[in-house]
Amino acid sequence: MAKIIGSECVLAHAVGEGSKCLKCKDSCPGLLLHYWRNRCKYCGCSRDEHDVSKSETDQEVPKTRRPYINPPVDHADQKMGEGHVKQRMRQFPVYDEDLDYCGSIKTAEESKMAEIFLNDRKTRRGKGEKRQFEALIDQWICTQCQVLMEPNCFAVFVEHAKGKVWHPECFVCAQCKEQLLDHIYFWNDQEQKVYCGRHDAEKRRPRCTECDELIFGDYTKAEDKTWHIEHFTCFSCDAPLGGKEYVLKDNQQYCCECFAKQFTTKCETCGDNVPFRQCLSAEEGGAVHAWHGSSKCFLCAVCRKSLVDKTHFIKNKTIFCSFDCHRLYKRFEK
Repeated sequence: MAKIIGSECVLAHAVGEGSKCLKCKDSCPGLLLHYWRNRCKYCGCSRDEHDVSKSETDQEVPKTRRPYINPPVDHADQKMGEGHVKQRMRQFPVYDEDLDYCGSIKTAEESKMAEIFLNDRKTRRGKGEKRQFEALIDQWICTQCQVLMEPNCFAVFVEHAKGKVWHPECFVCAQCKEQLLDHIYFWNDQEQKVYCGRHDAEKRRPRCTECDELIFGDYTKAEDKTWHIEHFTCFSCDAPLGGKEYVLKDNQQYCCECFAKQFTTKCETCGDNVPFRQCLSAEEGGAVHAWHGSSKCFLCAVCRKSLVDKTHFIKNKTIFCSFDCHRLYKRFEK
């Protein structure tokens, strides 16, 4: 799907391309958004974490089955400032509410989402009402902090929880603790708690780690995260990883081939590159050292005994089989 920026026509996922990452700074060469991951190909951060100019995201983009760029924001939100708008977008993803913004829901699943999920949410959402007590006839206690409300203080009331009240600063999502005053809340009657839209949705449906949309069909789960089956892929080459061996690095999953190409390590003994499947590694002082997993390289620095699958310890990138050998090594060093 394309959109017009000035006199140019660009793909929706290319909006803001090259923008500096506010989180990674100079280590990211600039935003290059993956066409369905909703994350930068270079650093893995979201588009919102890059310095994309507001003028680029404000223009109208046709909704029909397109990559998510910018939801409709009402004038009241705009008056609250850009920070308020970004919080609204984060707490209340438009693709959780409007099927026209979803790119991963199959046709057979759309009716299921509309009938069960959307209709249920409509009955539990609202905006908190902030008003001042003129006097306290009854004793009101804040639902969040359990402290007695004082006379003439301000309090937040919600239509779904009669008889409950919050201090304005206590009216937060039960999970992420972000403020819900002036934002949409969702009432969980079973827990007697309020949630932001994002975390209310995630209590009912799994969310795809890559595209950020809710999952209404089969999915893959690994590392305590969930993915659409078709989105559980190598971060580098997009090859499917279901049922295959993969490597996790910097919170991204890679196929073994891409990991070996991009993150080759040198053997501390011989100095040659270590293929991933032959690598033995150990962490020391926050640094990871690697060796060929063979008797020629992974061996005691003193007695030269192979330590593959045997007890050992590492000191200053050097392998030892025992403290006796380590003491001898230190004596030779002097």
